[in-house]
This record gives sequence, C-alpha cells and structure tokens, in this order.
Amino acid sequence: MNRFARTMEDLRLRFTIWWTAHVDAPGCTLGEEHMRRKDSALEWMFLGNPIGRIVFRIMSANAWTWTRLVCSPIPMVLIITDRILLACVSFVLIGLTDLFDGWFARRKNQVTEWGEWFETRVDWVFLLLSFIGVFVRYRDMRPFMLVAGALEIVRAIGGKHLRESRFTPHPNQSGKWKMPFFVGGIGLRFIHDLVTDFASVPPLATGIVVLCCYACVTTGIALSFYSLFMHLCDFRAWKRQQR
Repeated sequence: MNRFARTMEDLRLRFTIWWTAHVDAPGCTLGEEHMRRKDSALEWMFLGNPIGRIVFRIMSANAWTWTRLVCSPIPMVLIITDRILLACVSFVLIGLTDLFDGWFARRKNQVTEWGEWFETRVDWVFLLLSFIGVFVRYRDMRPFMLVAGALEIVRAIGGKHLRESRFTPHPNQSGKWKMPFFVGGIGLRFIHDLVTDFASVPPLATGIVVLCCYACVTTGIALSFYSLFMHLCDFRAWKRQQR
C-alpha cells in the first residue's frame, strides 16, 4: 500500500472510530438524541391529534413507500418546467415519507427484509428522477451529474462483484455524507434561481451562492470517490489474506 493509500486508510479509521463513538454506538449522545427527538416528533404527529391517529390507522410502512414511488416524478417535472419553489416544496414533502415509512415499520412492527429492500430502491428512484430534472434544467450542473452518475454505476457494478466474491467491505462512514452534500448543492442552485428574480439582490451574492453550490456538489463527488477507493483498498487487502 503506497503512502497516499495509507494516509487515506488512517483518515478513514479515525472518522469511523469517531462516528461509532458519537453516533452509531448504543447510548452515544448524538445518535440517541437524534432518534429520540425524531421519534418524539413523529409520535405527536401521528398519535397526538385526531387527524394523525386516523392516518396512523389507515397507512402502513409499505403504503408510505408506495406513495413516495408514485410521487417521485413530481419534483422532476416541476424542475424541468422551471417551477423551482414548488419543486423544492414537493421534494421536501415527498422526502418526509422516508421518515414516515421507517417509523411506521418500527411502531407497527412491520419491519421485513423485502420492505427494507423495496424502500432503498424507491429512495434511489426518487433521487434519480430529481437529479434528471436538474440535469435537464441546468446546463452548468450537467458535468457534476455525469460524474456522480458514473461513480454510482461503478459502485453498483463493484458491489455486485464484491458480493459474488463473498467479500463484505469495511463500513466506510464517509459514504453516508455524500448525499447531503449533493442535495445541499442542488438546493443552493435552486436558491440562486429564486433570488435572481429580485433586482435588489447584488450579483456578488448570487455568485457566492453558485460557488457554494459547486463546492457542495464537488465535496459529495469527492466523498463518493473516497468511499470507492477505500473499498478497493479493503478488497485488495482481503485478497492478499486469502492467498
């Protein structure tokens, strides 16, 4: 392993140790507090008022997932037709169903292996369609979308190869952060479009927003590449151990 790979491995291990200690480990401060607040809010939303209780009785975890799948094209269509504010609102509202299906599955004891598989695929369909809308609407975002898409194709092909090799990659927590950067960058691009409608907003401010957008998306791409690179290093080390 060369010096660069050793440096990246050291960074990965440091981040994984920090993440496990503060977020993933049972009883850790950040993870437990986040889950407690989220569950408390959802408990009030669906059990703390009459309308919520009706929704709780009618809906199931899979019903929320199907709702997200059916509504997935809406943000894409709104982005392409240049209705950015409505696209942002619809994206957030549809994205909330991702919280709902997980909470309903735990609260109603509806957790199944198929449900987890289906929910993950629907998430990717929802995001993919939204990214397609961004690709069609914004020419300046197309190179970023193409690179991000290529990395995900490599990840999908590589993941299949790893499973066939019976190798389980070491969990690389940095990969979990790529999507917030992608979504945040696209959100900043939307904000740029919205604020340019007001003549009182100086060009310098809108320029800074675009630069922040590019920085966020570039960071997401870097994290995706980093995740793939470390999985490759783990796989090579595992192959050497098998010999």
